[in-house]
Amino acid sequence: MYGYIIIVDVSGIVLRFKNSSHFQKGYVKIYLTTEQRPVLTLMTLKKLEEELPKSNFMRVHRSYIVALDKIEQIERNQLIVNNQRINISEAYRDHFRKFMDDNQFL
Repeated sequence: MYGYIIIVDVSGIVLRFKNSSHFQKGYVKIYLTTEQRPVLTLMTLKKLEEELPKSNFMRVHRSYIVALDKIEQIERNQLIVNNQRINISEAYRDHFRKFMDDNQFL
């Protein structure tokens, strides 16, 4: 399974993060592009952020990590990911803009 990070959540579901569009704080809801409902895990968002490859995922809000290749649109300080609007918080805005500028996404 080269190229994947695999984490087994508390219910034993193996998650392939290549199929993930974004992660939301709380129980940590993991939204997979292959599933209609989010998968819940007890892993903290901070721990999840440490495990994910930084070249593919970015924290854009204290409650959200997004898969960079799943960003459909950028509107001012919001991202459209999987048809959901996600705010880019002020704390993460400069880091996100620098990444986008450095990678010529904007």
